[in-house]
Amino acid sequence: MNSRYSNGGFKADCPLGYAKVEHRAQLVRAAFGVRPLECMPPGVDLFEMLDEIKVGGRARLPVRGEVKDLPTEALGYTEYDPDERCIVIGLSNESYEYLERDVPRARHSLLHEFAHAFQHTALLMRLGKLPERLAKQLYRDAEPKHKPYWDTEWQANAIAAATLMPAPGVARICDEESLFPVDAVAEEFRTSRQSSEIRVKTVQKQRKELFAVYE
Repeated sequence: MNSRYSNGGFKADCPLGYAKVEHRAQLVRAAFGVRPLECMPPGVDLFEMLDEIKVGGRARLPVRGEVKDLPTEALGYTEYDPDERCIVIGLSNESYEYLERDVPRARHSLLHEFAHAFQHTALLMRLGKLPERLAKQLYRDAEPKHKPYWDTEWQANAIAAATLMPAPGVARICDEESLFPVDAVAEEFRTSRQSSEIRVKTVQKQRKELFAVYE
């Protein structure tokens, strides 16, 4: 679940370090037919591609996109439909409207949900979908006991960011635009300034580890 007020997620089936996140992002880009360092297509185009993609390794589950009314704070969700045996990625009407306007945050939200479908397929098949009310209750009074790299929400956000802003492209811009790299990354990859700021810091700190993925 992608919510404006989300405080954490489930413990994933496996942890993801930065190199693994970068590798998963490469696979996500390939699933959408995007070359390693190209800018991702507009959000509406990505949404329309969902029906052509399968996830889950050997399970090879089809993905289906839908738009519907959601609670005010919810941007989207990902769930397993056992009847159709597929993964459903849903967006709120507001999120889809933002996709049509190519608002950067909406594109990140869509890729966040796709990252759940791609990375957490087995978990979704076991749990279906956690009601948001339960999720809030679980984390209202206590922080998740697992580390961030085990957290499903952290993983989905990290994969979405790496998909939108591949490390070599970010590093190149940082080298060329040393004074204002955050703004340059946001403009190049059509992301929000907040997302690009976090991504620039990650790439600068983990540059050697992330670059190894592309060798």
